[in-house]
Amino acid sequence: MPAEAFAGMGGPTASLSPSFVVGDRVAPQPILASFQKGSEAQVPLIIGSTSDDGSVAAAVGIDPAALVGKLGAARIAVRSLYPKELTDAQLGRQTARDVAFTAFARRIAHVPRPARRPGAPATTTTTTTSARACVHSSNR
Repeated sequence: MPAEAFAGMGGPTASLSPSFVVGDRVAPQPILASFQKGSEAQVPLIIGSTSDDGSVAAAVGIDPAALVGKLGAARIAVRSLYPKELTDAQLGRQTARDVAFTAFARRIAHVPRPARRPGAPATTTTTTTSARACVHSSNR
């Protein structure tokens, strides 16, 4: 599809937000399903998020501070997971990062794995969240 064709696309379902592409030769099935079935490539894997991944929220029109306000009573529990000195905007950015990126990376990192094929290389999975500098490593 030529790039110009995207310019005319619109409507309530059109978005420039990041999204997964599934169903082609590169990713014939969802990423999580590949890991659950043990059909991912048997190569070392580094997966996680960066401290600035939450900037995507603002890029797609989400006000991080307003996001914290929408948490209601859950805001108290969420705030306890992050450094106390964060402003609502900083907390919203880190929460958006962790919900959109970190949680999924951690889910993949913790998928129970079937036994590796004989001779298949061991892989190392690392997820990092900078809010608390939590690092998870596992030989897979």
